[in-house]
Amino acid sequence: MDDLAIFEGYPAWTNYSVGLGLAAIFALGSFSSPTLLFFAGCMVAVIAWKRFGIHGRVTSTRIITKFGIFNTRTYEIEIKDIRSINVSQNLLQKIFDLGTLEFATSSGPMKEAALVGIKKPDALKEQIRALSLSGA
Repeated sequence: MDDLAIFEGYPAWTNYSVGLGLAAIFALGSFSSPTLLFFAGCMVAVIAWKRFGIHGRVTSTRIITKFGIFNTRTYEIEIKDIRSINVSQNLLQKIFDLGTLEFATSSGPMKEAALVGIKKPDALKEQIRALSLSGA
């Protein structure tokens, strides 16, 4: 069976809405102080760094998560080995329909991989669960 891509991407920008909102407030206040504009730019740069340092991919047979830009860690789980999928959301993530999917296999109750800041996490969870049950 070919590895069909079901999902691939970085965390949604809205996952960082609080930090981006604060950066916008600092940028608007920068008319009186160039230091605030510099601080806002630094905040946006850090947020972008964090966002692009997390990448997830779900195929018909595997879940692959990569963390880091220069020093990277890659986690890979076969979909057939998944025993539980948990969705975690804070209040702001619920409002924007974002969340983190955490995966555990039969090797233990600890999460072995996570897709962070995913849009519509419940729908993706159900797609993965269907693949897991079909014996992909």
